[in-house]
Amino acid sequence: MVALRLEMQSHRYVFGEAVENDRHRTAFVEVSIGGKNDATTWLAGAAIQLDDYRSKSTFSLRL
Repeated sequence: MVALRLEMQSHRYVFGEAVENDRHRTAFVEVSIGGKNDATTWLAGAAIQLDDYRSKSTFSLRL
């Protein structure tokens, strides 16, 4: 069995004069194999997950 999921989102937020651009990425991959040998049932697998956030903007806070 192989399962794969990818997702990407981009946002643009405006707070007065400040503009924030960001990106979210999520990926998930899972691979598994199983079988039976005489009285033994076996299963092996692996999974990888990625969650990534990147802000493309820099802004300063003025107090």
